[in-house]
Amino acid sequence: MAKASYDVPAVRKAIRLLEVLCDAPRPMGVSELAQQLKLNKNMVFRLLRTLCEEGWVIQEEGPTYRISLLP
Repeated sequence: MAKASYDVPAVRKAIRLLEVLCDAPRPMGVSELAQQLKLNKNMVFRLLRTLCEEGWVIQEEGPTYRISLLP
């Protein structure tokens, strides 16, 4: 019997995105995040929109994004 996998790749991507934003000295744009995370821009945008809706990320002007948990 095959071992069940409980890995959720989208959750791993979201966590990596949050880690990058936590370490960033300034808000970042979708293209910059996509390049750093080695993900496509559509995936990064969808992750950002979800994280914004949940209150983890804030969209700044530009549009750029920053973590909401920091002052």
